[in-house]
Amino acid sequence: MRVGETRRTLGRTFPIVEKETPKARAGRSLIGLQEKTYAPTGCTFLPAAVDFAILGSSSGQGAPAPAAATPPKDFDMQKITPFLWYAKEAEEAATFYASVFPDSRVTRVVTMPSESPSGPPGSVKIVDFVLFGQPFTAMSAGPLDPFNHAVSFVVSCDDQAEIDKYWNALLGNGGTAEQCGWLRDRYGLSWQIVPKLLAEMMSNSDRAAAKRATDAMLKMVKIDIAGLKAAAQAA
Repeated sequence: MRVGETRRTLGRTFPIVEKETPKARAGRSLIGLQEKTYAPTGCTFLPAAVDFAILGSSSGQGAPAPAAATPPKDFDMQKITPFLWYAKEAEEAATFYASVFPDSRVTRVVTMPSESPSGPPGSVKIVDFVLFGQPFTAMSAGPLDPFNHAVSFVVSCDDQAEIDKYWNALLGNGGTAEQCGWLRDRYGLSWQIVPKLLAEMMSNSDRAAAKRATDAMLKMVKIDIAGLKAAAQAA
């Protein structure tokens, strides 16, 4: 296909755009792009979705961002960041998650200034946030694929009090409890709330004890550490 043509994917029509060559993009923070890239405008492909002048650059080499869009001092885009697509609740969800976990906060909210397959200018919102010091990005861009069990986030807990705290918080206002420490929060995102010692129990060199602990876990909804220990120690 040629630049300027379009391609139909996931029920939407996307343009084929031509990216800058290394020489032409001197001073930009775009790394490793081919000269021509299939870039669905308004989706998760950031070069077409959001102007890098707005996103800024962790290396400091990008085009200067407007003052209101300058990343916080503690923001540093890492190599791999979980990116979550919400129909419309990205900022709400990020704020909720940040209220549940320590060392968590929403670090930046921007709207896309361009029209996209998801809607008119300003209709797509991109939210950067941190949970337990781990950067995440969420986007509100209209309905597409719902969350499912293929992707979940595991919260490793030190004790039963921590399990109870995060289990109850994430279930609040519409979440759904599932088996083996799994739950789905009010937005449909899957979480596993598990004790750190579960992996130790399942890898126990005493394979009979490991099986007893695993069998007990498989019968649980919320994980009960005392129940796991009792099962492992049973004769």
